[in-house]
Amino acid sequence: MIAIVENPFTLIRGRKILAVVFLTLISIGILLVSFGSDLSVEKYWVEIGFCLLWYGLMTWFIIRLVSRVRIDITRLVGKIPQKTEILFNTLWAIPLASISIGGIWLIFLPLSYLFPNFVDFWLIEDSFMIIWPTGSIVGIANFVNFGIIIIIVPIVEEFIFRGLLLSRWSVKWGVPRAVIVSSIIFGLMHVDVVGGIVFGYVMAILYIKTKSLIIPMAVHSANNLIYWLLALWVTLSQNSITEYTLFDFQSNWWIGTIGLIIGLPWVIRFIITNRLRSSLQIPYFA
Repeated sequence: MIAIVENPFTLIRGRKILAVVFLTLISIGILLVSFGSDLSVEKYWVEIGFCLLWYGLMTWFIIRLVSRVRIDITRLVGKIPQKTEILFNTLWAIPLASISIGGIWLIFLPLSYLFPNFVDFWLIEDSFMIIWPTGSIVGIANFVNFGIIIIIVPIVEEFIFRGLLLSRWSVKWGVPRAVIVSSIIFGLMHVDVVGGIVFGYVMAILYIKTKSLIIPMAVHSANNLIYWLLALWVTLSQNSITEYTLFDFQSNWWIGTIGLIIGLPWVIRFIITNRLRSSLQIPYFA
């Protein structure tokens, strides 16, 4: 065990990291709402610019923080796993994406009948697109967005939530509480809160058990790829003239049902066989 005076995670504050994440999100959002409509560019370039700016600022913050408190980045990332280990663990993306997709319909399908305007605004009308079907040089925009979703998002989010926050709160509260709190906050940052919490829990356990941040990054990337492929399927199946509507969401209830059927048994088994124990150690100190 590393000596407490040599522990860099005593020098950082989880609430400060979260403040940076949410304040940059809110600030950039306000900026785009205020000036986005005045820009003579397609909406998708505004959304891409938002993501690049937000994740770019968070990356800059991570680099500054790691440098300031002298976190050993190689210890934080952990061991370099074998290709077979990476491929084996990425299979977890299938049940995780399934239960997340199922969770979206489980929560928002009843709400779509009770509060249709809210669901239409929150989930459909003003939600960030994954694939845009039409527009000038839309192919380039989709290619850039693919890189953001599959590469940038998994790396940055895993560094923040599993690398920094999980490690910091494990030092402060112990591993079990750190896993739960970091997973809940991760879930609250996503449209599907329940699926996000489950995903955060599994990523935390995989990070601890494999002693490698590369594994949750790979699973996260594979999970996002599944979402991208589903979005591609929906886009290709829709009439190019019409947009995805609330009625389309309600009609596709069977997708959520299949997602729950596939994902629930796997995730329940994972949680049962990977119960949180106080003896667990985060990879930085293992």
